[in-house]
Amino acid sequence: MSYNMLAELGDWKVHRYLRELNLRGNYISIVGHGLKGNLELRSLDLSENFLLRLEDLDDLELRSLSLAQNKLSSLEGIQKLAKLHCLDVRHNQITTITALRAEDIPRLRKLRLAENRISQMREVDQLASFVFLSELYMQPNPVSQLPQYRAQVLHRLPRLRQLDSQQVTPEERVKTEVIFGADVETRQEIFEQLLPEETFVDRRLMTEELIAQLEMEQFGCHGDAGPFGCEATSDPTFGDPPRTKLQVAKFRQRVEQTRRGGSPEGVANFSTYPAPYHSSFAYDEDLPEILEAVAEGGCQELWLGAAEISPQGIREIVASMQDTTSSLRHIDLAGCSSAALLGAELLKSFPLDRGCSIELENCGLADSTVERLRTRPADWQIPRCPAP
Repeated sequence: MSYNMLAELGDWKVHRYLRELNLRGNYISIVGHGLKGNLELRSLDLSENFLLRLEDLDDLELRSLSLAQNKLSSLEGIQKLAKLHCLDVRHNQITTITALRAEDIPRLRKLRLAENRISQMREVDQLASFVFLSELYMQPNPVSQLPQYRAQVLHRLPRLRQLDSQQVTPEERVKTEVIFGADVETRQEIFEQLLPEETFVDRRLMTEELIAQLEMEQFGCHGDAGPFGCEATSDPTFGDPPRTKLQVAKFRQRVEQTRRGGSPEGVANFSTYPAPYHSSFAYDEDLPEILEAVAEGGCQELWLGAAEISPQGIREIVASMQDTTSSLRHIDLAGCSSAALLGAELLKSFPLDRGCSIELENCGLADSTVERLRTRPADWQIPRCPAP
């Protein structure tokens, strides 16, 4: 049932022996009571939907639950799934996992929290009581930018076998123990016994105290990277889209939504995604496919926001709007820096006479230019090139 256009879960009690249900890539925003009779259900995939909260999953004996790429801001409601082994909540808007407690879900083994907004290392402390937790996926999150991130996590969760798709090696465990001084007192005691007249010097290159100092220097706070970490700002790159696997999946979903008429109806939205920490933009290489999908779905609006496209990419979009058969009437490029290079050109070439408009706020253009291209007053004539 994945990648359809289901808006509601429906009632599944007629399938009372159902063991696995895949509803990935639909438009479901509420679970409802449709699964109350499915006591044999063990695996449920509701990824790439529009769920805002966890509810109506009470008393299900799920072993695996996937809620990646939804709109969750917390894990409140997960407590009812006492037999859960694997939980995937990647690419949401989660800032805290305080609702995740070992006394409620004692058998949890695999947890995917990547691409959320978890910023504090104390959130990892919440997981120390999960005695069976062996796989944890946290990167990217703001917290993963803290100094010695892996060592800090492994110090708190020594039972982990895999962290962020990398096996935890014996060498890494030893390094973590050295950083956090597992044997410092023993070494000092032996040193003082053998050399009582000498002063013991701790010669470790990295210590817990030094980590705290680096955190203060980089983030101004101990154990907290802030809501968005320290994402580096750089000039726009016009090349192969640098996306993670989840971002690629999210982009593919948006393309399919556009082909089906957009979401909301008539809108091709490639500017806003559920997890603001790790944004995904449109690039020059995406434009042919995006414009093809817009035409196929008959969308009237295209939202690209701060797309990292070149001036030539903007010209390509405008050219498609100039086609009299095009359904596209509005383009949102708010924050796109390339637009600043085309101000005068857009005033001359943009098809305002067809009732089209373009949003260019925060692009570095004059307010008068932005306003003219945003809406066309009835008495305003399209500027013409002066005669040579």
